[in-house]
Amino acid sequence: DDDEVADAVRLLRSHGMRERYQYERLGYNFRLSDLHAAIGICQLDRLPKSAMRRAANAERLSQKITSVRVPRVRQGCAHAWHQYTIRVDRNRDRDAANAQLNAAGIGTGIFYPAPVHMFPHIVEAAGVFELPVAERLSREVISIPVHPKVSEADIDRIVEEVNRL
Repeated sequence: DDDEVADAVRLLRSHGMRERYQYERLGYNFRLSDLHAAIGICQLDRLPKSAMRRAANAERLSQKITSVRVPRVRQGCAHAWHQYTIRVDRNRDRDAANAQLNAAGIGTGIFYPAPVHMFPHIVEAAGVFELPVAERLSREVISIPVHPKVSEADIDRIVEEVNRL
């Protein structure tokens, strides 16, 4: 019967997010139905093949993209490649580059539109402070497809469009 409590609980169950990627407080996501758990168990069998395909896609992207900065993996380290995030030059408009890729039919994501220290719940807890590198990077990054269903032909097309930036 308390709208304020109901609103707070909704925020908590959705990672503290009211709108997509707009975090107001620290939250969690523990939602998993029995059906989803069963599907997850079955998906575990596919994980090694899926991970290898993601890695192959990422390697192909990294070898062929020349117009922007690509992710690097330090020697002796491994990467899950759940995302493949490129960095446009700081003198280029990231949103324009993103729009150009979208117009060419390349699905993209901007998963880091603002650095964590600027989320309202962090500002409330820690105050306002600057992290200039994080702030700059949040304006430069775009994620492009790397998932296992992306074919080599798709990767080549993605590379072609990214290299036009």
